[in-house]
Amino acid sequence: MKFNWGTGIFLAYTIFALSMFWAVYQSTKHDNSLVVDNYYEEDLKYQQRFERIANANALSSPVGVAYDRAAKAVVLSFPAEVGQAVGEVQFYRPSDRRLDFATPLQLDEAGHQTVASDKLVGGRWVVKISWEAQGKGYYAEKDLMAPQL
Repeated sequence: MKFNWGTGIFLAYTIFALSMFWAVYQSTKHDNSLVVDNYYEEDLKYQQRFERIANANALSSPVGVAYDRAAKAVVLSFPAEVGQAVGEVQFYRPSDRRLDFATPLQLDEAGHQTVASDKLVGGRWVVKISWEAQGKGYYAEKDLMAPQL
């Protein structure tokens, strides 16, 4: 059998078709669901969130989020001026929304909260903190890298 230009074109089309089938097959295995179910409502609330972010940025120091390896927990630290706050801490996993969870905000006297990391899978998390204090609303987002346990 002699390799001529007709054979080359046939091989090129065959390789192209197989790669397209492979791409379609791989795309069916990927979960392409929306990040949140009610994204239209979330988009409409953006101005409120923007005002809450501005309030959080006006604090004397930013909210701190750190992973404590010794305690195997996430430690949230708030400025002293926040005082008694009521709110929620949401742990958002960008790669898999089934791992998302939320916990109520319960600060101690020093303005700290410790959240056990038993639900955290190693990797990138976004900690979304929404709280009310002294009649004002606040919102902060911090990235967190949880280690593989």
